[in-house]
Amino acid sequence: NKNNLNKKDAAAVKSLLDKSIQEGSFGLSIEKGMPVVPSPSALIKDFLQITKKDNALISFHLDECRELKNQVGEIINIAKGKNAKIILSHFLPLAGFEKDYEEAMELLEQSKNPNIYFDFFPINENLLPIVNFLPKWLKENRDVEPSRAIRDPWLQSKIIKELPDFNPQELKIAQAFKFDFLVGKTFQELMEIFSLPPKEMMLKIMSLTKLKATLAVKNINLDLALKAAASPKSLIASHAASLESIKGFERIKSLRSRETFSRFLKYVSDNKLMSLEDAIRKITAVPAELFGLKKRGVIEENYFADLVILKNQKVITVIVNGKIAWEDNKCAELAGETLRHGS
Repeated sequence: NKNNLNKKDAAAVKSLLDKSIQEGSFGLSIEKGMPVVPSPSALIKDFLQITKKDNALISFHLDECRELKNQVGEIINIAKGKNAKIILSHFLPLAGFEKDYEEAMELLEQSKNPNIYFDFFPINENLLPIVNFLPKWLKENRDVEPSRAIRDPWLQSKIIKELPDFNPQELKIAQAFKFDFLVGKTFQELMEIFSLPPKEMMLKIMSLTKLKATLAVKNINLDLALKAAASPKSLIASHAASLESIKGFERIKSLRSRETFSRFLKYVSDNKLMSLEDAIRKITAVPAELFGLKKRGVIEENYFADLVILKNQKVITVIVNGKIAWEDNKCAELAGETLRHGS
């Protein structure tokens, strides 16, 4: 099968994974929707065996949060009997797909593997690579290069016809490589500038940026996601970089990069989702244990002193390794260190 790795390549990938974990990596991240390296189930089972042996983990980035029930069922079946540590990343209920989300949650709750977790962010803003909006046949066709296909006049009409419908007012450019002037604009604004209808505008942005763009879309049923927060299998993750913009790669300032955890704690407090102690444990001690970080995640004698002090949802002080790293809205000292698996 052309989509499978041959035995030599598969052995090399498994050896690389094992070596990287020994050198300090936390495990492996697999993109379920568009894997960079094709990952047949037999190979994934081998990955799970390696990560279990080394007490590492595998994270599955769920494709666009769609077809969650099918994706979760597939992963549970592959992992059956392995009991390896697994995180289902970006586990979010899309508006219009709530039933699928609830059925996926039911599968998770019924799973006998105690080491399967899922993560989400408590913000109704989903950042998606623009490539996710391409028709499924084009994303999965390894004989056709998507960046060339979108510029092919013969294929353009077919692609436009199969692009998903979207609300131009609720879709915004978050990043657009070498086209900074596009960043922050909604598709409604861009349609007025370029005089193009929605799907033609989408193809235009794809072509201009050569598919190197990220879109911000408000398409998450936040109330349903927060209900799932009470599950012992749930984790909170921002999935957003907080790096400064650089020329040619301007980016909108995402709420996810700044307010994910403070918002989660406020939701917990306002809606009595769980005790504050359990909420804090979910974003400190639990992930520290899951990722194999020793002497972190709790306030205890002989542990590293990593503390965040909040007031009215604002970060006042950050203490890293016992030293003040952030205070008075500015960096005080670079007190951190590279974290490694098992360290």
